[in-house]
Amino acid sequence: MRYDGTAFFLGSNKHTAIYSPAASPQWSNGGDLPDQGGKEIGIVDGPAALMVNGNILFGAGPTDAAGDWTEPCWFFEFDGITFNRTNDPPNNDCPTYSTRLLLLPVGDIMFCREGDNSFYAYNSSAAMPQDSFRPVIQTCPASPSPGSTIQISGLQFNGLSQAVAYGDDSQTATNYPLVRIVNKASGHVRYCRTFNHTTVDANGNTIPSMGVATGTAVVTTNVVIPQDIEVGDSSLFVVANGIPSQPFDVNVWQIIE
Repeated sequence: MRYDGTAFFLGSNKHTAIYSPAASPQWSNGGDLPDQGGKEIGIVDGPAALMVNGNILFGAGPTDAAGDWTEPCWFFEFDGITFNRTNDPPNNDCPTYSTRLLLLPVGDIMFCREGDNSFYAYNSSAAMPQDSFRPVIQTCPASPSPGSTIQISGLQFNGLSQAVAYGDDSQTATNYPLVRIVNKASGHVRYCRTFNHTTVDANGNTIPSMGVATGTAVVTTNVVIPQDIEVGDSSLFVVANGIPSQPFDVNVWQIIE
């Protein structure tokens, strides 16, 4: 699912499709993947990941009439119109089904593959999110203490998409809030466990919340502050799909009994 609300489909041949969930839902033809080395390409099982700027990163490989898995795996960024060829990881000599992508909290995309112990991160300096893509913190305790559990609430805590999809062999969706706290003095970064993401439905009932593109619906999550976190003035961020909220100022302080 892209940030414009449409869903992008890739398959085992060069053809693609776009689903538009408007008042009259419909499928339409997308562009064809460009041939590589004189061969048609597709994805016979494989991952794709939504970058923070809305482009989709994916790898595709040569296909044959039998639908066999072939290699190598060439990478592209899809910007909604054009399939832009980008650089490949050094260990791309494999079929698409053996590759995995994971969207990281910093916005990079990690690549790994079966049968290889090398890991690579894809970074694009041009991949900057629009502010409308960001989670928004509305309420947060100003003085959390180490070892405590706090509640924070706001908008778009689950992001606008599941962001990463593979088909059937691997699921690494990121439609849930991460919380990171950055100590202003040291610059050290800590990530906190979050759990029990909820919202309130039209009838006033509190319900679990994992939906995406939730608009004006307020999402609440619980956050466990690490027992050994540094104290002092800090910035707290909610991160969804690799996109951080604006910082919320907190003063982490130790309760002395």
